[in-house]
Amino acid sequence: RMGLTILPPDINESEALFKVIDNKTIRFGLLAVKNVGRGAVDSIVEARKNTSFVSLEDLCQRIDLRMANRKVLESMIKCGTMDSFNMPRAQMVSALDTILESASRMQKEKAKGQFSFFDSGFACDVFKQSANNILHIKEWPESQLLAFEKDMLGFYISGHPLARYARQLKRFVSSSISNLRQHRDEDEVKIVGLISKIKNTTTRAKQEKMAILKLEDLEGSIELLVFPRAYQKVSRYIHPGTVVLVRGSLNLKEDTPKIIVNDLFPFDEIYRFITAMSINLSGLRENVLITLKEILAASPGNIPIYLKLDNLAKSRVQLVVGEELYVTPSEKLIQGIVDLLGEESLSLVI
Repeated sequence: RMGLTILPPDINESEALFKVIDNKTIRFGLLAVKNVGRGAVDSIVEARKNTSFVSLEDLCQRIDLRMANRKVLESMIKCGTMDSFNMPRAQMVSALDTILESASRMQKEKAKGQFSFFDSGFACDVFKQSANNILHIKEWPESQLLAFEKDMLGFYISGHPLARYARQLKRFVSSSISNLRQHRDEDEVKIVGLISKIKNTTTRAKQEKMAILKLEDLEGSIELLVFPRAYQKVSRYIHPGTVVLVRGSLNLKEDTPKIIVNDLFPFDEIYRFITAMSINLSGLRENVLITLKEILAASPGNIPIYLKLDNLAKSRVQLVVGEELYVTPSEKLIQGIVDLLGEESLSLVI
């Protein structure tokens, strides 16, 4: 919002505190990473004075492992501080124990004055073996990478869980969180966001289960009230970090807007909750209708398609297609319709 670029923490570039690169760019400080203290940071900065770290093994050999322990290093890996080592974060975490064990042995032997060329060779063998053992480990999925960043830094820095849904969002939402005040009190609204906080509780009168959630989108956050009747329907979808579509009643009676939830759907599975699709065909030529029929026929299912068109009297009518053209909603199907007819031609009913 302020036009600043915030660079992620970097093991070779970050200082203890935020570092100003230029008038529009700052870099995260190492002390901003969860579980990282001053002793660990001082050890890292001191060790890299003359030479940058080139690998996780190099780092562990050169820093004071009494100050920067496993928890510190894992936290740094999880938020991307060691991405410059060009190794998947999941692999670095998996290799960490083996690397630390060998590096700790080397440091103890050096302290005793007993470190030898043989020990150096042994360490290299350990590191190579560790590298071979983790080659099969795949990087964490994007959702997990971002969740770790949020946990370690307090917010997402390399992306946002909603970013990959950007194209689909406008087909399902009636508002972003920041624009909710443009609606009236008690309006039904549909928003998509990520569940960032969950408070499970009970009603005072009957001790029925309910929940209070914090939902975040790309522009803001809002409190959701899930009362017992809705809670019974949607509780299985309420998990931290889950991206959901929320349909509910807007409450503007207090200083801070809230939404009283009627329905809540996991956005990863949103297409299976579509109950009907409506397509505006007004003014379309016959060859376009033939192509549309082919698109629908390629996704057979049991969801009805309603067609809106103008009759000879210039009034709008709505027809339902034959069951042979009922569909199974999917991103491919919807994108095919949008590419043919345009975004405004399609309405989805959930």
